[in-house]
Amino acid sequence: MTDQKSTVEQQIRPNILQDQLGIKKDAYYSYLKHLGIMAAKDPAGEPLLNEGQANSIRLLSLHVVDGG
Repeated sequence: MTDQKSTVEQQIRPNILQDQLGIKKDAYYSYLKHLGIMAAKDPAGEPLLNEGQANSIRLLSLHVVDGG
C-alpha cells in the first residue's frame, strides 16, 4: 500500500478577496486584466480563483498600495 498525498487547491470567490484587500470591483478587474488572469467558473457559473491567482492579485495590490 502506498501513501499518496493529494493536494486540494483552495478556490476563492472574488468578492471574498475584494473584501480581504479592501478593493472595489473596478480595481479587482483592473488587476485581473493587468495580470492576464481569467477566473474559472463553478457549475453555477460563479467565478472562482485558485490560490495562485489570488496570491498574484494580493501581491499586485500590495505593490499598488506601496506606491508602485
